[in-house]
Amino acid sequence: MAAARRHLPPPGAALPPRSRAPPSPRPHFRGAGPAARAAMEERDGGFRKDTVERLLRLHFRDDKTRVNGDALRLTAELLKVFVREAAARAARQAQAEDVENVNIEHVEKVLPQLVRNWSLNALQQGRDAD
Repeated sequence: MAAARRHLPPPGAALPPRSRAPPSPRPHFRGAGPAARAAMEERDGGFRKDTVERLLRLHFRDDKTRVNGDALRLTAELLKVFVREAAARAARQAQAEDVENVNIEHVEKVLPQLVRNWSLNALQQGRDAD
């Protein structure tokens, strides 16, 4: 299959206005089965809802506790942001040490400060809401 060619304006010329709406932040799963939806979520770089639910259930005291879909999606998004921030900080740590590859030691070095920052941000947001 040949790649479609796009006509680009000459350098310095004004770009035409966008004719499409910006892409939605979440992929569309309509018509896809459960396995396809899970595969698409994994490709998106997020956590699968069943994985998040299992993680949450590890800390529930009552087996009857239920979590709705919105709470699962929010928790999955928070986990995704946390993991990306940890990866970015670990990469900066490796770069500061003039190392090409990030390894677990770099993550271990940045994790205490990351957790501390997240805790302080949560406390600050709670105070701002009052």
